[in-house]
Amino acid sequence: MKLALAQINPTVGDFSGNAEKIIANARRAAALGAELAVFPELCVCGYPPADLLEKPAFVARAQAVVEQIAAATADLQMGLLIGTVTQAPGRGGKKIHNTAVLLRQGKTVFEQNKRLLPFYDVFDEQRYFAAGEKQQLFLYDGVPIAVTVCEDAWNDKDFWPQPMYTADPVEDLLEQTQRGWAKPLLINLSASPWWKGKQQLRREMLCAVARRHGAAVVLVNQVGGNDSLLFDGSSLLIDRNGRVAAEARAFEEDLLVVDTDATGNAPKAATEDDDIPATYDALVLGTRDYVRKCGFTSALVGLSGGIDSALVATIAVDALGRENVIGIGMPSEFSSAGSIDDSRELAEALGIRFELLPIRSLFEEELRALAPFFA
Repeated sequence: MKLALAQINPTVGDFSGNAEKIIANARRAAALGAELAVFPELCVCGYPPADLLEKPAFVARAQAVVEQIAAATADLQMGLLIGTVTQAPGRGGKKIHNTAVLLRQGKTVFEQNKRLLPFYDVFDEQRYFAAGEKQQLFLYDGVPIAVTVCEDAWNDKDFWPQPMYTADPVEDLLEQTQRGWAKPLLINLSASPWWKGKQQLRREMLCAVARRHGAAVVLVNQVGGNDSLLFDGSSLLIDRNGRVAAEARAFEEDLLVVDTDATGNAPKAATEDDDIPATYDALVLGTRDYVRKCGFTSALVGLSGGIDSALVATIAVDALGRENVIGIGMPSEFSSAGSIDDSRELAEALGIRFELLPIRSLFEEELRALAPFFA
């Protein structure tokens, strides 16, 4: 199967913008000959939506937008596998699921609810979601696909010394393979946050899953900064022997069309296993998305002449563009001439505007205002 790994950067709550990204990438994927386009976990509403999930209007909007996406892509000879929230049946417990939805020819043809809901570190999904009770394989043009959502693929008992859950959704799905079927294709929709070493860990874990089950694995991971979390993308195709066959770019949006029968000889040019460049790219992306998604356009950076403010200014320029960054020197009687000269030289090297704002008079005025309280 020709599969499109649609690695997009959604914004939490920006339903219209997220839908536009999904539709545009679907059309590009179809034009490139893809038979199925896969998008990240909760890409319709953005991850992590947190307490917005407790608003019925938010969940209703997500469902309406899924219908809009289905209608807007009904003419494509291709399916879309997208992540969204859906209503959970029943009166008790949590009212919504974290769901992978398969759209084709303007309709929802399959849904798979996330079973394993992480409740550790930065994750609190058990607070909001009902766990999926069961999962099933789906035949897509005769190809069995085993769809999982993020954590559902992270409980391989042969990889982790101490699995966190008693269930292994991947194992359960593959046990449903019927005689005469091809080996299922494992597809994982993910919003897997980045930290130093995470790309390598994620790759090794999924390669182990592929080797254990003898099945190709596809991961499509969210990219971008949302709230306090950063997502690196680095989406993957891993062959049946547990070798990386294709990998999307790290820390930027990407649309990668792959043949799921490809073997793992492709170079891993997209990722950065060296912690220093990866960390820098993460800081630039996080800064850019914080500014852009909060509706800002520019930034002021206080320059001291030291290495800390120099690094911050450099990140700001790479994230926002030099025309959108202003450096401010704030000398007092404690400042050396070198600190001012170094700050000015840095601003010239970065090509940013530089202004001096002496703060001695402001400091003295503050002392006068606080004198009664200090006394």
